[in-house]
Amino acid sequence: MFGLSFLNSSVLAVAAATIIPLLIYLFAKKKPRRVEFSSIRFILSSQKKQNKRINLLNILLLIIRMMIILFTILALARPTLKSPYLKSSTQHPPTAIAIILDTSYSMDYLVDTQSNLEKSKEIISKINGLLSDQDIVILLTSDEKWNRLNSNLHFGKLPLKEMEDIGITYLPTSYIKLIKEAQDKLSQSQMPNREIYIITDAQKQELPAKNEYPVFLIPASHLENWSNLSCQNARPDAQLVNRKISNAISFELVNHSKEIHTDVLCRLYMDGRTISEKFTDVASMKKKVDSFPIQVENTGWHSGYVEIQDERLPADNRSYFSFYFDLNPHIGIITDLKQLPPSLYSMLQIYSGKATAIEYINPSQTSITSMSDLSLLIVYNIKELTPRVRQLLQNWQQEKKGILYIADKTFSPDWQNYLGNEFGLKWNTFNTQNNPVTFINQYHAVTSLLNRDIENQIQITDFWSTKPSGESITLLANGNIPFAVTKYPDFFWLFDIGSIRNSFLLNSSFPVFAYRTLQFMSNSHFQSPAQKLGESVQTSYLILPNGSRLEMNNSRYILAQPGIYGLEDKNGKNTALAVNHEYDESSFLPMTTIKGQNLKLLGRNWQDKILQTRFGYELWKWLLAAVLLLFVFEMLLVKYGERKSKEVTSQ
Repeated sequence: MFGLSFLNSSVLAVAAATIIPLLIYLFAKKKPRRVEFSSIRFILSSQKKQNKRINLLNILLLIIRMMIILFTILALARPTLKSPYLKSSTQHPPTAIAIILDTSYSMDYLVDTQSNLEKSKEIISKINGLLSDQDIVILLTSDEKWNRLNSNLHFGKLPLKEMEDIGITYLPTSYIKLIKEAQDKLSQSQMPNREIYIITDAQKQELPAKNEYPVFLIPASHLENWSNLSCQNARPDAQLVNRKISNAISFELVNHSKEIHTDVLCRLYMDGRTISEKFTDVASMKKKVDSFPIQVENTGWHSGYVEIQDERLPADNRSYFSFYFDLNPHIGIITDLKQLPPSLYSMLQIYSGKATAIEYINPSQTSITSMSDLSLLIVYNIKELTPRVRQLLQNWQQEKKGILYIADKTFSPDWQNYLGNEFGLKWNTFNTQNNPVTFINQYHAVTSLLNRDIENQIQITDFWSTKPSGESITLLANGNIPFAVTKYPDFFWLFDIGSIRNSFLLNSSFPVFAYRTLQFMSNSHFQSPAQKLGESVQTSYLILPNGSRLEMNNSRYILAQPGIYGLEDKNGKNTALAVNHEYDESSFLPMTTIKGQNLKLLGRNWQDKILQTRFGYELWKWLLAAVLLLFVFEMLLVKYGERKSKEVTSQ
C-alpha cells in the first residue's frame, strides 16, 4: 500500500555518522580520581541524586544530537512516500517524462495523407503543450546516433526544432534498450514523478517484463487493415548459352496484405537510367518471382535497383543489386598438357565466348607480368610444384584474383601439402569408386541454383578423398568427404575433370556449377556482394548512396542506409556494393496483449491518461523541520541543565 524510496539513495551511506556523538560520549568522558573527606560526607547523598539527573539529561542530549545528524542525512537523501491511493488533482504535479519516438521504417506507412512518423511528431507537439515550466522532458528515437547528439534533459517544454531532422532508420534500437536508457536519464532528474511514453505504430515489439517507471504506449494511428507490398532479392541471373546475348535481373514481389494487388508497376533502374517497366499482379499473402531482361554491353561494374509502386510504405519498395561483368574474359590455364580434356575445354569456351580467349601457360616459362591481363587463372595437371610456380600463385593471390585448382590422379606430395595448407584439407587416397553427391550448399552463390533433387542421383568417381578442417567452405560433398571446396576467392575441385567415367560431367547441373564458379572467381558473378545493414566495410575512399565521397584511410564504416555504395582503394580500383535492409517490418503484426509491470497500451483518449502519476510526497521538508525542532529542544535542555547547576551551587 505504502512504500518509501530515496531519490538520493547514495547519501544514505553517510548515515553511519550518526554514531559519532555516541563514540565521543563513551571515549571522551574522563572519570576523576575519587577522594573522600570526612568533612564533606554529609553532602554525598545529595550529590548522588544530582548526578542521576545530570546523567539522564546528558543521555537525552546525546539521543537528540544523534537524531539531528540522522534526520539531516535522511533529508539530503530525499525520501519519498509512495502510495497508489493518493488523490489526483486537476493540475498534474511536476513530472519528469521521457518520450521515445519509434523511427523504424514501418513508421513510414502512409495513413490517410500522413505517415505514422508525421502523426507521431504531432502527438509529441500535443504532449509538449500539456507540459509546464516545472516539468522535465527528454526525447529519444530509434536512431542511436541521433540520441547520442540530442538526448538531453530539458526543463519545461521540449524544443520542437529537435524533431526537424528526425527521419526513418533502418537499424532501430530495441524498445528494451530505449526504455532502459530512458529510465537512466530520468533518474538524473531528481523528481519523484516520472513517466515514459512510446509513440509507436503498435507493431509487435519485445518489451521488458519489469519497469521501474510507468511506460505508456501511444499509437500513432489506429489501423484496421494493413496493405503493403515489398520488393526483395533483386539479383542478376546469367544466361548460360551465350553470355553476350541476354541476361536478366530477377526480383521477388511480396504481398503482405490480405487483398489481391493488380497492375503493380515495376521498374528496373540500372547504370543511371530506367531500363524497363512492366505491370504485374500478385495474390494475397503470396510471393511472386519475376524478371527484367537486360543486355550488358560493356565490361565493368553495373548497379541499380528494382522498384515497385506502392503508396502505403515506400521504405521497402526498392531492392538494390550490383555485379561485375567481363564482356571479353581472358582465361589463363597453367598446365603441362598440350591439349585440355573435352569437358574442361568446352567449359572455358562457353564462358569466354571464343577459343582464342583461352591462354595456355607453360609453368617453366611464364611470369607474373605476362599474366597481368588475365581475368582468372586455372591450375590443372602440373606434375611439379616448382618455386617459380609457387611464386606466381602467391603474386596472383596478392592481386585478390581467384584461382581454380582442379585435381588429377597424379597429384604430387608437394601439391598435396601446398593445397592442404591453403584449403585446410587432410589427404587420404585417390578414390576410383562411384560416390553419390549427398550435399549441395544452398547458401553459396555458386551452388545456390543447383536443384536439391539431384542429390543422391549424381555419381562422382576418380576424386581425392580428404578430410576438411573447417578453414574452407564445402560446396559439394558425400557425407564428410568434399568434392568441391572454396576459400574466397579460390576454388578447388577434388575430382579429375579429365576422367571419362565421371557421370557428373555429363549431368546438366555441371555446366551451371562450372559457369557459376568461373563467374565468382573473376568477380564477374551475377550475385550482389553479400553485405547487410549494420555490417562494416573497410576501404580508402567510400562513395555513399547520396553521392558523397568520404576519405576513410582504411578505417571501418558501418552501413546504416540501403543503397549502392562505391568502394575505392588507393590504386583507384572501384567496387560497387549493393546493400539492402531486412524486411521484418514489412508485414504488420499488431500488439494484441501487453504483458509486463507498469506497461499500458493507450487508446484514442491517451491525453487523459498521461501526466497522472503521483508517486506521493517528498519528506525532506518535514525532516528539516524536525531537525530545527530538535535544535530548539536541545537548547532548552542545555539551559535547563545550567539553571539546575546554579541552584545546586547556591545551596
